[in-house]
Amino acid sequence: MFEFSYNFYSRLLIDRFIESDNYFYSIRSYLEKIIGYYNVRTDLCDGEYCGNTIVCAMHTPITILGNKKVGVAIKDISIIAGKLAASLGCMDYHSYKYDDSNIVKYKEYHFYKNCPLKMKIDLGIVLFSILCNVNYATIFVNSYFIEEIPQKLKFAYL
Repeated sequence: MFEFSYNFYSRLLIDRFIESDNYFYSIRSYLEKIIGYYNVRTDLCDGEYCGNTIVCAMHTPITILGNKKVGVAIKDISIIAGKLAASLGCMDYHSYKYDDSNIVKYKEYHFYKNCPLKMKIDLGIVLFSILCNVNYATIFVNSYFIEEIPQKLKFAYL
């Protein structure tokens, strides 16, 4: 997020939002056609918004929605990442101490019909996503990892 200009970030975010909305609209059940459907899932850590599926889609190198082979692709990426980490000596470090007592939940919304946004326009979702990124770094990463370790900054940046 931090390496993008605002215009690039907002355009990419809105493009991913439109993809999500179109996908979930196309697979609605009969009941969802009547009562409405969800197009964004948000992550909450101790009651604070710390992520959403649109931000995740921006940073995922492959298409997820409707991709039946996504599991295999993620497994292959994980194998490559693991081999790179092992070749760089990352296995020589001790595991991190973390606090697993954080309450992590998710909540689904239809943006813009029933969502936590006050501004139910594109600017609202951009600002909400920036808030999610900031909260991820300042709330989730900080409370999840107990030790003050340099990796906190790396996890926050990811």
